[in-house]
Amino acid sequence: MWYSSPNDAGYAPNDTTRYENLKWFSFNSVLDVGSGPCRLKQWLDQNGIFCEYEAVDIREDTLLLCRCKTYTTIPTHRKYDMVCLFGTVGLIGNSTIESQKSLMRSLLHQSAAVAEKYIVFSTIKKCTGSAHHVLYTRKETEDLAKEICTHYTILENAEPTERYVRCIVNKK
Repeated sequence: MWYSSPNDAGYAPNDTTRYENLKWFSFNSVLDVGSGPCRLKQWLDQNGIFCEYEAVDIREDTLLLCRCKTYTTIPTHRKYDMVCLFGTVGLIGNSTIESQKSLMRSLLHQSAAVAEKYIVFSTIKKCTGSAHHVLYTRKETEDLAKEICTHYTILENAEPTERYVRCIVNKK
């Protein structure tokens, strides 16, 4: 496993840049896919954004650190105002880049099925040059967004190594 402990989220503990763009949204419920030790929940609470929060991660030892409802797969029993995928499937691990990109695509589609208003996700820019990360070009990131919604914004310069994508879920 690529994480040193259950508390390891792949980001420095005080690195919350990726959450800042959530302040622009109005939501009452969040599903955090790839939650790690639920740092998004901590940030929401610290910023006075109180909402129903649930977490998904494949690392069961990490979910034991969370003080919320947790899952090891995306739940399908309800809808969430917002689904977040920050740093999800960002490491190659023991897999291939292609299979990790396919997994990310699948998670985004599953997220679209349970998102009522918004999906927010990140991809790691190719310019980082890391051999351990799943890297995306801007076009690849845009193609992912187009697969799940028609209205999206890509934040290219919010963080040096990642792109953040804000999608408005299509109403039918």
